[in-house]
Amino acid sequence: MNHLTIVHKTETYTLSPETGTNLLDIIRDLEISGFSAPCGGKGTCGKCRIILKDGELNPITDQELKLLDPPDIEGGTRLACKTLIPADSTLVLWVPDSQASRIQAYSSLAAAAKHARFKLLKADLGTASIHNQQGRLERVLNQLEKLGVPAEQIAIPLTALQQLGKARLDGESGSGTMFVETEKQTGKTKLQFLLDGDTLRSIELEDTTRCGCAVDIGTTTIVMHLINLLDGTILGTWSQLNEQKSFGADVISRIQYTMEAPENTGKLQKAISRQLDTGLRSLFTESGIPGCSLRAMTIAGNTTMLHLLTGCETAGIAAAPFIPVFTEKLNFSGRDLGFTAAPEALVELLPSIAAYVGADISAGISVTDLPNREKPALLIDIGTNGEMAVGDHQQVVCCSTAAGPAFEGANIRYGTGGITGAVDSVKLTDGKVEITTIGDTPAVGICGSGIIDAAAMLVASGAADYTGRLADPGDPDYPWIVDFQGSPALLIADAQQTLSGNPIYFTQRDLREVQLAKAAIAGGIRTLLAEKELSMDEIDEVFLAGGFGSYINPESAGIIGLLPGSLAKITTTVGNTAGEGAVRALLDRDEFTRLRQIQQETTYIELSARADFQQYYIEEMYFGEI
Repeated sequence: MNHLTIVHKTETYTLSPETGTNLLDIIRDLEISGFSAPCGGKGTCGKCRIILKDGELNPITDQELKLLDPPDIEGGTRLACKTLIPADSTLVLWVPDSQASRIQAYSSLAAAAKHARFKLLKADLGTASIHNQQGRLERVLNQLEKLGVPAEQIAIPLTALQQLGKARLDGESGSGTMFVETEKQTGKTKLQFLLDGDTLRSIELEDTTRCGCAVDIGTTTIVMHLINLLDGTILGTWSQLNEQKSFGADVISRIQYTMEAPENTGKLQKAISRQLDTGLRSLFTESGIPGCSLRAMTIAGNTTMLHLLTGCETAGIAAAPFIPVFTEKLNFSGRDLGFTAAPEALVELLPSIAAYVGADISAGISVTDLPNREKPALLIDIGTNGEMAVGDHQQVVCCSTAAGPAFEGANIRYGTGGITGAVDSVKLTDGKVEITTIGDTPAVGICGSGIIDAAAMLVASGAADYTGRLADPGDPDYPWIVDFQGSPALLIADAQQTLSGNPIYFTQRDLREVQLAKAAIAGGIRTLLAEKELSMDEIDEVFLAGGFGSYINPESAGIIGLLPGSLAKITTTVGNTAGEGAVRALLDRDEFTRLRQIQQETTYIELSARADFQQYYIEEMYFGEI
């Protein structure tokens, strides 16, 4: 029998796995928080690291030798996806703790709801008697008519009807319940009615906060806002890295995982529902507001994330003609989606546009008001995918491009997310490479904004030519270009600057990954402009959104051509527009109408079917002359 002990933070797991079991599968089944496998277990990213503390594993593989540095290997580091449980083994493994990530929670375009969605009304239902046996619901509707709410427009959810059944009018047998407030001076009964547009959301008494939750489920990060439904006050914010990252960094990796076995979709659904449930409980605890006060949730996310939340198959998204199960606005209860912290809450999914342009982009188009602009503007949301839209009051056109997870650090040798210690800026000052790190701590890797800066520094200094080829190590003009495993690399941080005591490099292969990603984004932008018959100079403003896009330096993005032409000069970073869109949908009664209109009227173009995109992609692979 095999004996396996896994230590993660303060948790210890003791198991008896079968011989030959892959360690990554074990960690996934244990639902260990924060564990990352960006390539989905294919052995290409080198990020699913564990440390062997006792025992012997299968011999180290050639792939591990390529992806791990010698000091790490000497210290017992292995890749979980390449590690198998040997026969008759006794093993002790340590899973390193994930660090808190810098997550963009807010949009710089935040604005109050124009038309409040939720109203709280009080109505006098009179006194019950043998001579007036009118039902409680009829009394409610009559009173709402007097308050200007037409009875024929009111929808009555079953939960509200059940609440009304617990109430007692003066003159009825039995005593009042929590839903009844008696004014002893008049002997009459008053109830409180929470109206959500034309729906009687709840009938209640308590003088408590009626709150909602707006959620942005990103491929990489999750952001949740607890909000007072009546005045729009943000009562708390919670954010984390998406726990699905142990199944892959991008949507394609996760879709591929769901297709490997029938039960895998359920594993991804459980991971996200459990994480959102944890977020709700944390928000309730930190705000001091009971979970029973939550009335509604609105959720934005890309099409794949919403499919995985609902447990819907994603195979149709994976291959042409790219047909999802749904793109419409959908309503559920919290119970439907596994939210034990708020089983009765209404949960609304924002509408998507296409398989690869989801509700996060619908929200971004609304927040940036593209459909009402007099002059054309461009929205670019860069994360593990690159979605973009260009438009004005005449037409909005959108697309999605497979930029891959390079900007999130997944395909970069020393890449990492926006965690404490991540190198987030790189610049050349008087011939010396200078860096900053998140939290101003020793470096642990390089995140997206630092990756763009490093590439821009190489291009601007001439250390990388227009093809992306780095100068040779030892070139006196570029003393910071050094040899790394037989190829040139930029020395980002020496051993004294890092937490591990090992240098951090930006390699020739890393620069090639950036070229591929930036060519996809720039090629997509040029294809959109061609579709709208616009030149670069006709774009009035560029909005850079998303968890990664919010932190990059537009000047660096312009140097490497991620923002082609003159676009960098008119670019504004606007933060988390998807999250703001979810907030607006929660608070503004007209927002879902706008989102529905955006869904119906926005033109989606499929880049894989366009020859001009292929040509632009090839052209944008080069850096050009500075």
